[in-house]
Amino acid sequence: MLHFDALVKLDKLEASQKLISRLKELSQELELSQSLTRSIWARYLLKDKKQWLSYLAGLSPLPKKALSWLENYLIFRNKKDSSHLDTKYIPEEVLPSSFIEQWHLLRASYYFKTKNYALAAKDYAKAAEAAREGDRMYLELRVRYMRYLADN
Repeated sequence: MLHFDALVKLDKLEASQKLISRLKELSQELELSQSLTRSIWARYLLKDKKQWLSYLAGLSPLPKKALSWLENYLIFRNKKDSSHLDTKYIPEEVLPSSFIEQWHLLRASYYFKTKNYALAAKDYAKAAEAAREGDRMYLELRVRYMRYLADN
């Protein structure tokens, strides 16, 4: 990943695109962590957007404008700006399920903090649908807890 980020910084776009395409292929073949898989896929999907790649590499600030679902996700994830809570965009292509799980966890956490427990329950339920089996039971308990809070 660092090699890819260095290629982007050095404006070696052809080499960086070949590398990120290969890393994406490997992420589908190997059992990588969910976080690393999301990092690879984010760079792959944004491979033609230097401003976003610079941000992901830690070389520039977070862009302010989202023109895709992934950009909206990244802004909400990093700024918790509620204007990015709902999005008109849909995911660009079939993404690893952890993107969808994380999106709904972020939303559920926001709704929980604002005491909107009914909406938090809905997003925890959607996160549970996308989650790996090991995480699903915990998320289903969160749904029950949010419903309890919403009713009391």
